[in-house]
Amino acid sequence: MVVVSLEEAALESIKALMQLLQTIGACYKALHSYDLLKAVKLFQSLPSYHLNTPWVLCQVGKAYFASEKFKEAAKVFEEVHLMDPHRQEGMELYASALWHLQRETDLSTLADRLQSSDKLRPQALCAMASVLNLYKDHQTAIQLLQRSIQVDPCFPYAHTLLGYEYCMTKDYEKALTSMQSAVAIDPRHYSAWYGMAYVCCAQEKFKLSEIYASKALAINKCSSIACTQLGLALYRQKKFDSALKSLNQAIRINKSNHIPKFHKALVLESLGRLEDALIQLEELTSTWPKEPSLYISKGKLLQKLGRPHDAVLQFSWARDFNRHDGTLPVREDVDQAAQLQPPEGADLGQDDEDFVPHDEEGEEAIEEEGEPEDDMDS
Repeated sequence: MVVVSLEEAALESIKALMQLLQTIGACYKALHSYDLLKAVKLFQSLPSYHLNTPWVLCQVGKAYFASEKFKEAAKVFEEVHLMDPHRQEGMELYASALWHLQRETDLSTLADRLQSSDKLRPQALCAMASVLNLYKDHQTAIQLLQRSIQVDPCFPYAHTLLGYEYCMTKDYEKALTSMQSAVAIDPRHYSAWYGMAYVCCAQEKFKLSEIYASKALAINKCSSIACTQLGLALYRQKKFDSALKSLNQAIRINKSNHIPKFHKALVLESLGRLEDALIQLEELTSTWPKEPSLYISKGKLLQKLGRPHDAVLQFSWARDFNRHDGTLPVREDVDQAAQLQPPEGADLGQDDEDFVPHDEEGEEAIEEEGEPEDDMDS
């Protein structure tokens, strides 16, 4: 029988503890360096009795969220919430993940539970603001986020979300001020740097937008959203080759993010690669078959390719889908297209049903589906 002295047992315990702290330290360093894949692998390498704790799982959720894997992030945060229903830390990211996934019911339920637990915590107020954002009640969301900042002025995420809400109301000066407050609190808060790039692009300050987007991407190289914004800023400055490179990188980072694919089509068109641009738009319409702006873009391309018959059909479909949304910013293109005439003798086709993208059932589907997901709450 081996007898272990108390001193030896204490040394073994200390050794095991130090090894655990070293591993967790490496995990935490990777997470805050935005080496996100490495961070997830290191956290998952921990023993199950350490991994399956609210704090560790919360860090895993943060890593998934920063890498824009919102389904995985929501699943992990859901486990955290079930383990510790009164936990507030990290729940603002859980709410944002549900916002990105458009899981309205789950988001409302989470916000109600957080409010019931402690309605004056900034995380609970941010979650409720995300709910109101889904309902387009931006003014009330702004009031809640201002209250969140009063409760905890050093909570950068509330400043960032407030900036995004100001963007939705076109108050870009206040939006920029809010984003600047966020980076003043946390200079590595990449979401705020991206937000500043977005605001500057909306203000047509494209060079400044490029600088801010580059800053966001330097912090988090896994951000497809920041990479897309950089590509857009470069495109607006007519730096088409650089823009294409950035947008291709955004697509490689996150293949499920279709926004860079649309901008890539615009860049390809500017480079004169019309067929490639059309292929890109065809891929997008298979994903968003009820988005009018895609059909308008395809119609313009087909006009340039000398295919007016096909352009008429694309513009007609855009008009049909736009009946459900009168706010399409390029509606005049649809009206202008109505004046187009196909070549003399061209067969308009008797199989119109093959081209009409909806019938009575389709109209209901459009109303239920709503608009494509926006990235404002990232």
